[in-house]
Amino acid sequence: KNINRQGLITAPTESRFRVDVERNWIESSKVSILLNELERLHSLGSKSIVFSQWTAFLDLLQIAFS
Repeated sequence: KNINRQGLITAPTESRFRVDVERNWIESSKVSILLNELERLHSLGSKSIVFSQWTAFLDLLQIAFS
């Protein structure tokens, strides 16, 4: 039996969040301060890298950045 590469990869097709976070987005104070600081640094010509221990938080930040 032939197995193609796509058959070997399992990827979620739905969001990991229980609610539609894109439609119900409410910015937290932590995210608000982070975005303000990143904008300030960008206006000064600086580049930034955001790290988080939690990948779910980075997924949420992606919504805030868009």
